[in-house]
Amino acid sequence: MSERHNADFLLAEYQALRNEIVKRMEMRHQFVIYALVVAGAFLSLGAQERASFIVPLMYPVLAFFLAWGWTHNDVRVAELGVYIHKEVEEKLELKMWQTWKDEQREKRPRSRRFEGFEHTACGAFLGTQLLALLLAWAKLDFALRPLPLLAVPGGVLMYFTSYLVLGRRREYAKARANTDREMEAKQGTQRDAVNRSR
Repeated sequence: MSERHNADFLLAEYQALRNEIVKRMEMRHQFVIYALVVAGAFLSLGAQERASFIVPLMYPVLAFFLAWGWTHNDVRVAELGVYIHKEVEEKLELKMWQTWKDEQREKRPRSRRFEGFEHTACGAFLGTQLLALLLAWAKLDFALRPLPLLAVPGGVLMYFTSYLVLGRRREYAKARANTDREMEAKQGTQRDAVNRSR
């Protein structure tokens, strides 16, 4: 394949991957919207006087699976970004969106490298789960209100939800940092080889 065809192919691949990123970002936002709409439905049903305390307890389980879908799309967006940066932009020797975004991320302190959307998703999933648990607890008869009855299973679900939303993302960020270090080491070795050959 000629160099021109290779460049055209990489540019077409870049456009297709950027379109997939946009689509997955839309899907990620839809999962948060679904969580809020479903939470509103379960909380309004659960708040009715005749409703059982079981009704709001159904929501945290559903929220866990919605968070799982959100995380799946979030990790795929990050993977696509790394692929675009490493396999397309570097091969074309172009500084496009993904390269610029990665450079901006590296300039920030490590504690501020996570985007605001992660905190929004965490608040949507965990906040609504907590509201559902509090509503279920309030609906119990006073004699049946031992906190551990709801706190233990609810806490476990909330822990796994936060692990999905933040934990998997952090694991991916660590793997990405290791890849970046490997690339820097490889470039350093190549520079050393060039300097020795001079």
